[in-house]
Amino acid sequence: MSMLSLLFPKRCVLCREHLPLAGGAMLCAACQTVVRREYRQTDEVRVRGADDAAAALRYTGAVRRALVRYKFQHYKSYARWFAAQTAPVLAAHLKTWQPDALTYVPTGWLSRRMRGYDQSGYVAAMLGAQFGLPVVPLLHKRSFARKQSRLRGSERAYNAARAYRMRPNRDAQGKRLVLVDDVLTSGATMAVCVQLLRGAGASAVFALAVTKTPR
Repeated sequence: MSMLSLLFPKRCVLCREHLPLAGGAMLCAACQTVVRREYRQTDEVRVRGADDAAAALRYTGAVRRALVRYKFQHYKSYARWFAAQTAPVLAAHLKTWQPDALTYVPTGWLSRRMRGYDQSGYVAAMLGAQFGLPVVPLLHKRSFARKQSRLRGSERAYNAARAYRMRPNRDAQGKRLVLVDDVLTSGATMAVCVQLLRGAGASAVFALAVTKTPR
């Protein structure tokens, strides 16, 4: 084993096993098989108010643990893998959605400062670069809003309604937008954001989640 691989080991995004430094693979062979068999999102996806909705992966098991590392443990490089998993889903809908731009469900200022990045915005930026679509930050989240993951049922809807607003002097007049989020659970957050974008003039809003909680 080289000194470089000892100092900077490359690991599988899901199982954390060592990978060869050469090449661009982010999963080991075993996890590639598991993703195809267990983690592809196949359930119907609905978000209230959205013209259509889709998701790439099931938010469970190793995928859930990987997303937690990406969001909370500074594994910023994981964005590339999550974007790669989401890109085929967006590609499959481009003909019918015909988006003008991507936007995203933002994290609060404090969380973004602590992480150094906005997890949904970073994935959206990679998708935008791949498909030649602008990524427009239209929404703002209050920094001290309660975390959705700690709430249940109607609490999520109430909290989301208070947590998000349009950014000042931004509108979406006449735009067909894809709204990107990292995790779709109850759909309350995305529904509120869809409503805000429509209120700002968007002609169509499509919800695209990197992961979705299984039914």
